[in-house]
Amino acid sequence: QFPGYPTHHDLVKISIYYSMLKIMGNRMRYLRGKGHACQEIADRMRVDGNTVTEYLRKYGAGGLAQLLAEDYRRPGGCLDSHAE
Repeated sequence: QFPGYPTHHDLVKISIYYSMLKIMGNRMRYLRGKGHACQEIADRMRVDGNTVTEYLRKYGAGGLAQLLAEDYRRPGGCLDSHAE
């Protein structure tokens, strides 16, 4: 184990996540291509409608690499102005 490098366990988790994104994405794109509405796809896949819309938008913008890009937005808190 080397500091700063992912462990074997981390690599397995990343691999599973990558595989799930591909599987879900292929199904979403297939259903969308068949003319299904995003909300219908969301209901079938048991995810939020915004998840489908965002996934398809990101995939269209840059493929799987865009989906895997980290884009977490941390909302500011009311105490942020008091932080040191």
